[in-house]
Amino acid sequence: MPKKIAPIEVFAYKATHWIGTTKCLVFHGIFFLIAFIIAPFIGFDKVLLFTTTLLSWEAIFIGIFIQMSVNRHGERIKGIEADIDDILEDTEDLTEEEAAR
Repeated sequence: MPKKIAPIEVFAYKATHWIGTTKCLVFHGIFFLIAFIIAPFIGFDKVLLFTTTLLSWEAIFIGIFIQMSVNRHGERIKGIEADIDDILEDTEDLTEEEAAR
């Protein structure tokens, strides 16, 4: 029976997948361009504080989401390894039976 996936795990997988896209790169580029365009009007110190804080939070969550994805893929690989071991045992049994004939 497959393990039920928690909503946060689904979100983590989708976020991790999106982070590796060109859309994410363009989004961040536009965000920083806008931030530095409005900086003279708001104040560079406020903009830098905001963007630094935002990036720190983003980095923390991205790290956690990526580790969640790695852990999930590790569990899947363990399941596949078990299936391969079972198939190898069955193949060895069939080979031994053929050799005994």
